[in-house]
Amino acid sequence: GFIFSKELKKLIKNLFTDSTEYKLAILGMPGSGKTYFLNFLRNKKINVSETTIISKPYDSFDYITRSDKKIVIEKGMDISGSNDDRIHYEKIMQDAHVIFYFFDISKYFSEINYQRECNSRFEDLHKFFTVNKSRKKLLLFATHLDKCKGKKDKILFNFKDLIKEKEYKSLIDKLYLINMLNYEELKQSVDKIFEKK
Repeated sequence: GFIFSKELKKLIKNLFTDSTEYKLAILGMPGSGKTYFLNFLRNKKINVSETTIISKPYDSFDYITRSDKKIVIEKGMDISGSNDDRIHYEKIMQDAHVIFYFFDISKYFSEINYQRECNSRFEDLHKFFTVNKSRKKLLLFATHLDKCKGKKDKILFNFKDLIKEKEYKSLIDKLYLINMLNYEELKQSVDKIFEKK
């Protein structure tokens, strides 16, 4: 994963420090890696092409970091990324301690309709945090980095440039660029994120 700012470093350092049990919301665009990430955390067989079409509940589970720290993730829903399921986002975010939002950054750059849909959802996230004055923790996962051309800092610059005039431009401080198909990068990133400081 790519940490580019002090703000992101601080956010990651403080994501999982308040208690030992967390309600984690994993939301985002279709095909962006939500189920893949959840299965990785649960140590389940990972199917790269698996897409959640129907939302499915999952039981509470423990995630053990490389340094043997245990994070308990409370039961929740593996929710699809479809537009129809967006109606559930507000409640899911209200109930969560930490919110992970996933989107495919390569599609964001290459498909205008995907970019518009992401922007609409970014606007919703921004409203949730500003209108509700929410102190919940949010981390945006920009996935499919392996499909992007250029170095990470150039990708970040291009993304920043596209949202610089948007109300939600501050979300850039919560952006985590990642190639989740690189197992070692995913493992290191997850341990960095979940390590209790």
